[in-house]
Amino acid sequence: MAHRRNIGTTPVVEGVDPEVSEPRYQPRRAWTITALLFVFFLINWGDKAVLGLTAAPMMREMGLSPAQYGLAASAIYFLFSISGAFGGFLANRVKAKWLMAGMAVIWSLTQLPMLFSTGFAVLIACRVVLGAAEGPAAPVALHGLMKWFPDTKRNMPNSVFLVGASLGVVVAAPGLAWVTATFGWRWAFGAMGIIGLVWVVVWWLFGAEGPFTGAQPSRRDQEGAAVEDGFRVPYRRVFTSGTWLGATIGTFAVYWGIAVTVTWLPVYLEEGLGYGTLAAGNVVALTALIGAGALFGQGLLAHVLMARGGSSRWARGGVGGGAAILAALTLLVGLQIGGVWHLVLVAVGLQLGVAITAATPPAIGEIVPVAQRGGALGMHVALQTSAGILAPYVTGRIVSAAADPVTGFHTAFAVAAGIMLVGGAVAAIFMRPQRDAARLGVQPPTALPAQRNA
Repeated sequence: MAHRRNIGTTPVVEGVDPEVSEPRYQPRRAWTITALLFVFFLINWGDKAVLGLTAAPMMREMGLSPAQYGLAASAIYFLFSISGAFGGFLANRVKAKWLMAGMAVIWSLTQLPMLFSTGFAVLIACRVVLGAAEGPAAPVALHGLMKWFPDTKRNMPNSVFLVGASLGVVVAAPGLAWVTATFGWRWAFGAMGIIGLVWVVVWWLFGAEGPFTGAQPSRRDQEGAAVEDGFRVPYRRVFTSGTWLGATIGTFAVYWGIAVTVTWLPVYLEEGLGYGTLAAGNVVALTALIGAGALFGQGLLAHVLMARGGSSRWARGGVGGGAAILAALTLLVGLQIGGVWHLVLVAVGLQLGVAITAATPPAIGEIVPVAQRGGALGMHVALQTSAGILAPYVTGRIVSAAADPVTGFHTAFAVAAGIMLVGGAVAAIFMRPQRDAARLGVQPPTALPAQRNA
């Protein structure tokens, strides 16, 4: 955290240039932290994906029905949202370095019991605890990451961080499929536990807090004069703003598809389309690359638009919401055709919408003071990821009730597409960060000429 010290009568913030009262951007250090947090999120999603990637052999050995497996897949989200909100507010007061180290230790330890137990109750308990520890991961890490970058430079590092989710699956899918085929499905869990503990050691040695901590002036008045830190906005005004609601509804819709992908796509490939374990793992990895491309594309496009004076409404709300809409339409088309194009379009439809998850955190960061950003992001992620409670279980019920598994999966995918279509439209229409920031008093109501109608 930055600390105040006095030189004569002038307060000075360490890491801040006293002449301009602004934090000093340190690109090399900032991108080193980004790389560490990228690996953090990669492990986070590997931990989520391991259940789906071992689903077929696990279900056979444990005798689980699709509905039971759906319940186990949903278990990670039982406390996920609650802990995400709590962790976000806690990040307003506790260093992100400490919170992330603690979370990663718990993730790792919850994987290890699966090396020794086959009990359904143990599986449920481990996934619930894992979810409680993973819930705050995104809001805490994003809050910590934003401390290293000024607002206009946040889209790309946020996208790089979130690409860890997609590449976590890319790396985990073939790797854990190989571990499962070679050593058995239990060691897939064991491998994730060991990797997580190694990351904790590296993070503890090199992790740190950035200079954009809110110690500098956090807003400006209508004439552009700095207003001292300590300014707060009632959370009810933040949570009822069009930007926060649009961002949360849009990402909830996309997260529904993400949860279905992580927990059920491997099962669909193996049980529905007849792929082997290794082949299914490779297909899932290739599918996740689409998500990685969507995240990078959103970050790059938003960066270019804002660098050219475009409004954040279009750079963040328009691009993110539009990606969700396009994903939904692609998925619906893919369900109507067969052959290789069926698999390609379904994969694109399930992954393309993740671009919105990179657009919404900087949009929310734009409308709240720094001191409240962790809480605002925590509640956003908590409601967004609550889709994970419903999606895997609902999908399992749909598959169980269908005449055959393929029909059930196609119905479940169509439901996901409909939810994404509505959510993307809401995000594109209602996310207007500059307008809401002005209404909340976080930035002046006037801006660059190209931004005044944002």
